[in-house]
Amino acid sequence: MIYKQEINKPYEEVFSKVEEACKNNKFGVMKVYEFDKILEEKGFPISRKIATFEICQPKYASLILEKKPILASFMPCRIAIEKLDDNTTLLSTVLPNEIINVCDANDVKDIANEVEDTIRNIIKEITGE
Repeated sequence: MIYKQEINKPYEEVFSKVEEACKNNKFGVMKVYEFDKILEEKGFPISRKIATFEICQPKYASLILEKKPILASFMPCRIAIEKLDDNTTLLSTVLPNEIINVCDANDVKDIANEVEDTIRNIIKEITGE
């Protein structure tokens, strides 16, 4: 269910590329959650850097919400990054077709395919593949 891509690039470099890769693929970054910083501020520090980027393409969002409003609980799309060590970062996301399959939402499968292709392109751009 979770698509993962481990890359040999430092976390900070990967973090700095996410927004531009999204923009290049006509997605916007709505919010970034830097969990290591958030949890440390709350008194519950964690041992590694982890962030999640909420990303969205309004055209796709409106089409999906018009056809299948129940999918709002899975929106926006997210890309997470995790620092594994000084030179290794993990990118992960739940691909739209996995959500479509779980929610029996085949009536938006064509849109999910387009979104999934774009998310894979974003991750390829970040990883340099």
